[in-house]
Amino acid sequence: AGYQVVVAASAHDEPALARAMASPIDLVLAEAQDVDAVSRWLGRSFGPGKRPAVMRLDGSGRPREPHGRDVLLKPFTAQELLHKVRELCPAG
Repeated sequence: AGYQVVVAASAHDEPALARAMASPIDLVLAEAQDVDAVSRWLGRSFGPGKRPAVMRLDGSGRPREPHGRDVLLKPFTAQELLHKVRELCPAG
């Protein structure tokens, strides 16, 4: 699909985040409980209006119902993930 992936254990995983900054970032996938910390880091790192999109991975167990396009409910399949990534980053 042409996407580069950098894995970070959390929003506080400085080595992984530093590796991520070596290339342009189009999308960040974050666990629901980490979205606020990730958003703060992105704001500090990119400044207003330049930060990448954040997709929230939600494992709350709620039934699958319509959500914002930036939410991916867990568990999800590889196809569902790829569809969401393409939806948020169509040029990838």
